[in-house]
Amino acid sequence: MQLVFCTNLQYKTELNSYEAACRLDADLQSFDTTLQERTNQVINTIAVGVEVRALSFDSLKEVTECLLEMNQEVVKVILECKKDIWKNPELFELVEEYFENSLKTLDFCTALEKCLKRARDSQLLILVALQQFEEETELGGNRYVRTLQELKNFKAADALRKQKDVISSMQVGTYVAIKDLDNIRVLIDRLEIEIEALLQSADFAIEEDAVKIAIQEIKKKLGAFMKNVEDLGVQADICSRDIRRARTVVLQRIIKHPNN
Repeated sequence: MQLVFCTNLQYKTELNSYEAACRLDADLQSFDTTLQERTNQVINTIAVGVEVRALSFDSLKEVTECLLEMNQEVVKVILECKKDIWKNPELFELVEEYFENSLKTLDFCTALEKCLKRARDSQLLILVALQQFEEETELGGNRYVRTLQELKNFKAADALRKQKDVISSMQVGTYVAIKDLDNIRVLIDRLEIEIEALLQSADFAIEEDAVKIAIQEIKKKLGAFMKNVEDLGVQADICSRDIRRARTVVLQRIIKHPNN
């Protein structure tokens, strides 16, 4: 209990000291305002997806952009400061926190890249089913049986992958899921129902039209989905490379005296 009290007192003292410094330093005050705005933006964006454990493409893009901008703001302050980092406790503490937080940002980028890989794997399974549909459309007799099987394969693989991801996330503590993929899963479920109804229907031609409409809708959404995956992948790569490069520059800065 005493340890918690002492820790809270230490945080309160440091916060009061930081706020006082902000009031005296216009540059620090501007930096603090910008940092708070970026932090609140990230928190609000992530809070939207907490309950469903998934974020939309727009949310993931916004979070990635904010994390990169916050990293750049902190690095700018560190590099522009003319004081000796080793002799300035406040600046040294900022550098320590930067390295710790930037490492967590890199963890997020890694989790995002894994998430995008899962999305690409899912796309391949769906494409196999769509290709099977095209081939079976040209055939007569008992059509779309193999298409239906490929759809079931996708759902089984998807369910297994999600279970493994949850277990993995419990171990490493970082997990990212794309909410937009749920929209395609819903269409896959509907297509599966349509094909099963088609195979049991006496009026094959009417039911087949419904299946073709469902296929076209999946193709359309899948195309847009994969473009977003590729765009987000590029952004995540830029963010990761920029932060790694910045960490190296900051490290070089702190091992040299500013007057050298």
